[in-house]
Amino acid sequence: MLRAISLTATGESRKGQPSVIALLFGIWALVISVGYSGQMLSTDGDLARHIVLGEHILSHGVVFPDVFSHTKLGEEFVAYEWLSEVIFATVHSWSGLAAVAILAGILIASSVGVVARYLRGRLETAAVLLVGHAVVALTYPHWLARPHLFSFLALSVLLMMTDLAPGWKRHLGLAVLFSLWANLHPGFVYGLAVYFAYVLGDTLDDRSRPRLMGNALSAAAAVLGTFATPLGWRLHHSFVHHLRDTRAFELVEEFQPIAMVSLYGVLFFLSLVLMIWILSVRKVRPPLSIVLPFFASLFAALSAQRNVPLFALFALPLMLRSTSDVVHAWRWKPLENPRRVMAADDQQARTAPYVLAVLVLLGALTATSGRVGPFQIVHDEFSSEYFPVKAVQMAREGDLHDHTLLTMYHWGGYILYAWPEQTIYIDGMANFFGSELMEEYISVLSTQEGWKDTLSRRGIDLLILPPNVKLASEVRKLPDWSVWYEDSTAVVFRYETPAPGIEPLALE
Repeated sequence: MLRAISLTATGESRKGQPSVIALLFGIWALVISVGYSGQMLSTDGDLARHIVLGEHILSHGVVFPDVFSHTKLGEEFVAYEWLSEVIFATVHSWSGLAAVAILAGILIASSVGVVARYLRGRLETAAVLLVGHAVVALTYPHWLARPHLFSFLALSVLLMMTDLAPGWKRHLGLAVLFSLWANLHPGFVYGLAVYFAYVLGDTLDDRSRPRLMGNALSAAAAVLGTFATPLGWRLHHSFVHHLRDTRAFELVEEFQPIAMVSLYGVLFFLSLVLMIWILSVRKVRPPLSIVLPFFASLFAALSAQRNVPLFALFALPLMLRSTSDVVHAWRWKPLENPRRVMAADDQQARTAPYVLAVLVLLGALTATSGRVGPFQIVHDEFSSEYFPVKAVQMAREGDLHDHTLLTMYHWGGYILYAWPEQTIYIDGMANFFGSELMEEYISVLSTQEGWKDTLSRRGIDLLILPPNVKLASEVRKLPDWSVWYEDSTAVVFRYETPAPGIEPLALE
């Protein structure tokens, strides 16, 4: 009896249980893939655009004249996220949107799992579990099936690589990581920035100055890796060109500072308060290799809300691990025994078998396009409540593709996906379309002075809009425009009278 109690307390009787890494990965891979797939597919229109681009890249390469819009038709398009778009298109061709949603869930859960792996051994198990869920909370609003999820995983891997001492393994690892990252998503620029801050801090610190040459070689390897793409130097030139148009980024919501009055803002603020408290009670300051990337990442997060997940995946665990003595010193007597039991159990726990089991299960779901018998448990279609699914279907069947279309910014990608014969006015590729066109779009949508002239100058004779936007209300009043189709999500306006044989459809 006493022996059994002792075994339970030390964790020896639970040798085969899942580790904290396996728990975080398994729980969130399943929860996101199954429980959040609908939101991932239907709260942003960019995924559809990325799938269409991926299919086009497979046939036409990574640089081609734009064929998707009538506003930039024929202009050179540089597909600098080409590899992630090809991956999305390939996965979609295998098993549809459900497979893409499952892939997105695996990428997010893997990022959280890698962070847990980085913290495990330096923070106690209970703290690792809490930090893992904090990372989940701070990345949650950005759970969208888009190329930026590859940056989530790449950044967490970069975090792991900060543990490696300067040497050929770190140089080679960084070159490979940044080569893949540069082909997947422009977030590699953020990775270079925080890694340079880490290397600079390590170099300036008296205790680590002998590593100067090794750090310089690591930084050089990371930079050289970003040139190993089909674009070479043109990738960097394209970024510089787009970054000059700062106004385009100012017009996109995710590049705006986080609203501190929102729940997301409060969670971010609380994480900062925790960091400030830890630093205030710690007698010894963290090394500069921790301080500089932390504050660089914090500055980026405060500047644009899209950088908050990157702060959570890199700067937060980096600082917490370096100040683990403060976490360990904190004691609340009722929790002491559970904390000891969790730590002892995790020492005996296993990771690989459970991660593999979850991947096999998700692979089986992918093979069935998210179906289990008669039940569709992973969403496999775009929502008709968010996208103009029926309106586009009717317009396509009505052979309206020879009309010049204006639709919503966030619907553009869906139009390309569901109506390949049609070109668009603008979509979520703000960096490609530029601030001038975006401001023109905003002026038309809000019916600012000259909006009718803009429609005429652009030759726009077809509109697909939500019924409640101001432009839709004003167009209803114009005698030269008629409602061709309408439902609760979208209304289709057509200039002049319907062509012979195409009668206006009854309102739903």
